[in-house]
Amino acid sequence: MANLAAETKEMGFHLEQVQDFTPTPMTVATVIYYSGIHPYTLKPVYTAKSKKDKKNQHLFFFWYKAENWSSIRSKLEKLNRPDLIEKLLGDRKRHSKKELIKEHTKQREKSGKKLKFK
Repeated sequence: MANLAAETKEMGFHLEQVQDFTPTPMTVATVIYYSGIHPYTLKPVYTAKSKKDKKNQHLFFFWYKAENWSSIRSKLEKLNRPDLIEKLLGDRKRHSKKELIKEHTKQREKSGKKLKFK
């Protein structure tokens, strides 16, 4: 999915939604989905079936959302794919909430605005 996400990024797409596959009787796609094998080539084809696997796939299509950067980076690091990290995230840093709050506080202090706490 990361490869496909990188291709859609190169085409300038920012996907807003991704539709989950719904098997339809008597189609090649359904045969592939249930058997895991392409009927014409007889090669194995991975199909995500669990909710967790589908969520992980969807994550890559929303590479432009900051909340996904850390997860995408860690998954691609586990796969030893620095090339895809560069394609999808570029030089975007992995930020923790603490780092983001600290950076936001610095920016507000520089601008002279006071922080309001309730």
